[in-house]
Amino acid sequence: MNHSGVKRATPEVALTLGKLANPIFGRDGRIEPSLLDDFPLFYSAENSKNLYYVEDEKGNPISAAGVYKNVCSLEGIQLHVASLGNVWTLPEHRGQKLASRIVEEIVSDLEKEETSLLLVSGDESIYTRLGCCPAGSMIVATYVRDGDVTGGGKFRTAHVQSEDRETHANALLEIHEKEPIRYVRNTAQMKVLLRTLGYLRRYVNRQLFEVESEGRVVAYAVAALDSLSTGEEGKSVRIIEYAGSRRAVVSSLEKILQYYEAGAVEFCFLPSDVEMMNFTSSLRLNFRREALQGMFRPLNVEFLFSELAPWFSGKVSVSRDRNSWLVEGQFGEKKLASLQTMTSWLFGTNFGENFSLKIPLMRTDDLNYI
Repeated sequence: MNHSGVKRATPEVALTLGKLANPIFGRDGRIEPSLLDDFPLFYSAENSKNLYYVEDEKGNPISAAGVYKNVCSLEGIQLHVASLGNVWTLPEHRGQKLASRIVEEIVSDLEKEETSLLLVSGDESIYTRLGCCPAGSMIVATYVRDGDVTGGGKFRTAHVQSEDRETHANALLEIHEKEPIRYVRNTAQMKVLLRTLGYLRRYVNRQLFEVESEGRVVAYAVAALDSLSTGEEGKSVRIIEYAGSRRAVVSSLEKILQYYEAGAVEFCFLPSDVEMMNFTSSLRLNFRREALQGMFRPLNVEFLFSELAPWFSGKVSVSRDRNSWLVEGQFGEKKLASLQTMTSWLFGTNFGENFSLKIPLMRTDDLNYI
């Protein structure tokens, strides 16, 4: 325990924290199966030291939060990130700022480590006070079952049964590793994610589909149907992750709709994905632009700019004066008055086209978010 009373979990405590969080995050007070199944990497024994909590006088956890550390590849640039989530306090102990204390402790620790960026799955005021803000955007495309996206018969889409998913891990990982903007995974992580598909709540039906061309798998898509969100206009399916040939991915939409007996399917792509943008612009799809899920914040600022150095084509120096930063490089000098301003300048938010460098960020709504 440190001076603030915040502890870091052991593998045994991590299991307890996951079970205590179940009724807090579940619909109607329940999640089936538990968050331990929903977030297997987050609550794993290996990640337990990144889960923080506070106890009551009897030694029982009453509030917790945690991060899952990962590496992202942004068009060849390696960026170390930490995803913050599952922030909770038991109802009878709320109002004491326990969760705020824990989150502040987490951020303080991460600032001392070689971690560049914090991702937060929420927009509460606690995160804004810590310097988090929205950044990056994605294009959301909706296909309604009224057109031909099959690719002229070149592609064949197959649904992968749940018991077979893990055996496909190596082949799908090879496809995933070719994505220009992605989370870095290994085979073991891929197997875990395919086994759980991120969420196993009883009301969410998530399935894996593979697309073949000329006898080999060239793309995959993970689709989801939330049965509790179905409206009068019919079922709507969402693609939560895909990789591989963009034409192949889009060609799978009709098969996915047939599987779910749904009328529409939604998928996202980054503005930097020129191939997807060019291909889908010729199809009858509806498009809208949205911010990436959650909020962002630089952590170890000097380490962040060292990792981003290839983007600037040279060394970048950073100096700090209280809460502002002076950044110098081949682009000249830039004074950044806050962490929010720094995030906006690097990754783009609401400061106009000429302000942001628009360094692309990874999507934060896929399997590896936390």
